[in-house]
Amino acid sequence: MSSPAADYGIDAIREALERLYPNTEPTHFGTIVRYSLGGPDPLDGISFYERETPIPHWHCISFGMSELYAKTPGSAPDLSGWGFEFTFRLARGAADRTIPTWVIPFLNNLARYVFNSGNPFRPGHHMDMHGPLTPEAPATLLSGVAFVDDPELPPIDTPNGRMHFLQIVGLTKDELQAVKRWNTRGVLGLLEEICPLWITDLERASITDRADVLARIRDGITAEGSSLQGEYVEIARWQMAGPPRHGVEIELDTEGLRDFSELFPARLKFDREFLIWGPKQTLVFRPATTPGMHDAGSGVLVLDITPELIEPLAQALKPVPATHRFDIGGEVVVTVVPTDDAR
Repeated sequence: MSSPAADYGIDAIREALERLYPNTEPTHFGTIVRYSLGGPDPLDGISFYERETPIPHWHCISFGMSELYAKTPGSAPDLSGWGFEFTFRLARGAADRTIPTWVIPFLNNLARYVFNSGNPFRPGHHMDMHGPLTPEAPATLLSGVAFVDDPELPPIDTPNGRMHFLQIVGLTKDELQAVKRWNTRGVLGLLEEICPLWITDLERASITDRADVLARIRDGITAEGSSLQGEYVEIARWQMAGPPRHGVEIELDTEGLRDFSELFPARLKFDREFLIWGPKQTLVFRPATTPGMHDAGSGVLVLDITPELIEPLAQALKPVPATHRFDIGGEVVVTVVPTDDAR
């Protein structure tokens, strides 16, 4: 809760940080020109707290994802801005006092994605960064991130609405794949056993290198399936066949099918839909007792998949150019084309 002295959102955030770090002055980097006034960076600033426990690390806090000052007219009355501020914990050497300033553009780029796309991050979300978290550590294995509530900063009420502190956690490529095939909660639970407070360590190995951890991930997938609803792809096009044929022609790209053989059955076998989103059209694979297909409107094709169809589809649709034919209550022709065809 914010105190009566918290006249602005920024006051409530500072109070929350004061409770965690009493009588501690962080190193703060502020923007010169605010984003709302034409500045290049969405965040007003980032504070760095130097921590010694449970291991030496920097605890970084953003300012600018929430409404720091006056309430914006027309914004959600119960949320402050996007409803969160970023946090990020970065491991450091015990004697290292050098501020990792690369975190500033790192957090601003994530903020820019939210402001430009209108899609806020939430706990459980994840993202492939398509390269090292920072060019300053080109050898790091961490190339993805997941999001979780900061374990030491609970949600707060501000004069502008409620907000929480959303921690960014660095992941390796293998860990990100495990998140997709299982869920963020399960993988982060295993990661926390070696990375307390989900501190990001740029020098660490993947937890999937450990046979016991890999076995627990596989057990989790077997027991719970995948929480990933679907994937965005470069090419997802479909067209219903004209009479007298009853069927549909589908075109997908190779890169979009990279994880299909694992994600698709991990959804359908647990009675969950799996979606493939293209730039303009969408495919919905829906568990069903009777095979079928129909145009649901707005560019959405629904395919009703029976249990006996799951494995044949999973095994056939690989990231290799080819044409496949299936009987799903009518002829379904799937053509897999190189992703480069979309570029």
